[in-house]
Amino acid sequence: MATYGPAFAGSDAPSVEPKQIYFEDVKEGQEIPSKTKGPLSVTDLVVFAGASGDFAVIHHDREKAIASGLPDIILHGQCKIGFMVHMVSEWIGLHGKIKKIGGQYRGMDIINDTVVSQGTVQRKYTEGGENLVELEVWNENSRAGKTVVGHATVSLPSRSS
Repeated sequence: MATYGPAFAGSDAPSVEPKQIYFEDVKEGQEIPSKTKGPLSVTDLVVFAGASGDFAVIHHDREKAIASGLPDIILHGQCKIGFMVHMVSEWIGLHGKIKKIGGQYRGMDIINDTVVSQGTVQRKYTEGGENLVELEVWNENSRAGKTVVGHATVSLPSRSS
C-alpha cells in the first residue's frame, strides 16, 4: 500500500503491501497491530493543514495556541482519525473494506508527543453475506493517555471465497 508525502518522523517502517487477513483468522479479543506516529513536529501539523485546508492557528502557531489556553500546538482531530484509519487499513489488507470508523476526542496530542494507534476485535459475525468485524480503536500518547476512543466495522474476505 503506497503512502504519500513525507512520513511522520519516528513513524513505523514505510508502508508495504499488507498481508491479507481473513475472517477465519480473526478471534474476538485479539489485538490488531498498532501503528506509531511521532514524535510530532510543527512541520507534520503544517503538512496536514495544507492537505486538509484547516489552518486554524491552534495547529501551527505556538504563541496563539498557548494564549488560547492550550498546552501547545495541538494535532488536528481529523488527523487523529486518519492515524486510526491507517492502522485499520493495513490490518485488513487489500481485500478488506472499512465500512465505518469514528471516534470521540478525549485528550490532546501536542508537539513532541508520539501517538500510538491501537485496537482490539470486539465481535465477528456474518450479516447479509458479509463477514463483519467490529473493532474498538484508540490513539494514545504517554503524556495524556487515550486521546481518541472509537469503533470501526470492517468487512473481511473468507478463505473459502
